[in-house]
Amino acid sequence: MANIANSIYLGNLPKNTTDTDIVELVTPFGQITHLKISTNLLNPAQKLDFAFIKLNSMVSMKKAAKTLNGTLYKDKYLISKFITKKTIDKYIATTQVTQ
Repeated sequence: MANIANSIYLGNLPKNTTDTDIVELVTPFGQITHLKISTNLLNPAQKLDFAFIKLNSMVSMKKAAKTLNGTLYKDKYLISKFITKKTIDKYIATTQVTQ
């Protein structure tokens, strides 16, 4: 998996969302340098409801994440966050099973 630190997490996407849909949604904020709609590892044809997107500048990514969060898109409210390595590390730390 590509490094997702310093990218936009875009969640609650309709299952039929395509790369083209996301490009149309996000391109007004900047040039896309990375786009990955997550898929089921056991069935790669089955898309999940989130994607990771990188734009050509941090400012653009932060603006896109803030603007798109809560936006109604195809009858679903998007969840959009700018995620950093610190965000990822914190999530991993809180989800690890203690033994």
